[in-house]
Amino acid sequence: QWYQRRVRGLFCSMFLFWLLVSGVSVVGAGYTASNITDTGDVITATLTSNNPPDISPLLLTIHRETPARIRVRVSDPNGGRYEVPYPEPDSYKSEWTGKENLGYQVSISKSPFSISITRTKDGVEVFKSSDLVYHDQYLSLTTSLPSSLLYGIGEDAAPLLRDLNDKTHTLWTAGMNYQKGQGVNLYGVHPFHISVEKKSGASTGILLMNSNAMDIHLTGGHFPTLTWQPIGGIIDLSVFLGSNPVDIVQQYTARVGYPAFPPAWAVGFHLCRWGYNTTGEMRAVADAMID
Repeated sequence: QWYQRRVRGLFCSMFLFWLLVSGVSVVGAGYTASNITDTGDVITATLTSNNPPDISPLLLTIHRETPARIRVRVSDPNGGRYEVPYPEPDSYKSEWTGKENLGYQVSISKSPFSISITRTKDGVEVFKSSDLVYHDQYLSLTTSLPSSLLYGIGEDAAPLLRDLNDKTHTLWTAGMNYQKGQGVNLYGVHPFHISVEKKSGASTGILLMNSNAMDIHLTGGHFPTLTWQPIGGIIDLSVFLGSNPVDIVQQYTARVGYPAFPPAWAVGFHLCRWGYNTTGEMRAVADAMID
């Protein structure tokens, strides 16, 4: 854990030094949306910025995929940026025919650019973007949260319910011993979270499909927010709306693909390397597997 903190601190120091010597401002003047078109199932727009570090123009694409799922992509139409080379699973399809009533409404503010997604039945704003930054090796986007109850953003040794009091989570895989303390990074990266509203239980899930190293910053108070800060790739968000967390998990697994059921002969060979205090304990576990 100590060397993780040292590496992160060194990286941050080098990045800040680069910002100082290059004269780059991380928080730019913001983007402006134009050429907005809405065909019913797809909204497109051009995003432009006069701040030189920002990549401009950008292409905004919003897909109304199902009555409860919407996809928001911000990409560079003039240059190839890395995207997760992941085929869409068969369970993940655009199913909205235009006849069903949507469970959400989408609106775009032109200047400064922002996107608002509200739940149709009660008008609750479940997503409100702000402060888009789109540099070559630094992206940032902030959204408001509909609730202070936020779960997910793994994988690390920490409670599933996240603390929103000005916390930053660095998503960087490491095979660390979870017993070393809270906040230790583990084996997977899952930039996905679920917000659960206290009174109704209505839930919103958001997945950022981006495999670059990133920070996710959380703030609490009366207006909780979440900020994604990857160091590359694109903004590719899937927003899921449901009446409870189970609805969200079902939609999320359809998005990323269902896990394969392991054969019985393979189950017993999946053991953690941590937690053995003596060779005798390890032998006992091995003998029990054979028996």
